[in-house]
Amino acid sequence: MAGYHFSTNHRWMHRRVQIGGRTIFHRQCLVCRRDFARASDDAEWRAVHVGILEFDLMDEDTTRRWVSEECPGRPLPGEQNSERIQPGGEVHAIAERGAGANRDPRP
Repeated sequence: MAGYHFSTNHRWMHRRVQIGGRTIFHRQCLVCRRDFARASDDAEWRAVHVGILEFDLMDEDTTRRWVSEECPGRPLPGEQNSERIQPGGEVHAIAERGAGANRDPRP
């Protein structure tokens, strides 16, 4: 997301967490509940599913769409945290480096 800019109408909650010895920055819109994260050594924010002990990276199309859209003003159907990861879908944990064969190894 290096070239992307978040829309200005989100109301962000920010936090910093430690996962596997790495510092992860997390932001969630308090209105639409969309989540983004980035590792401290990475400039790119990615759309994520928030797990119990990790952030699962979502596909690039979701990241691009969420960043370019204005806040929808409410959580949208299908975007609730429990509905974001499809069964059998490829999951990339931000706490792990090198997850996924076709992805940049950085989260």
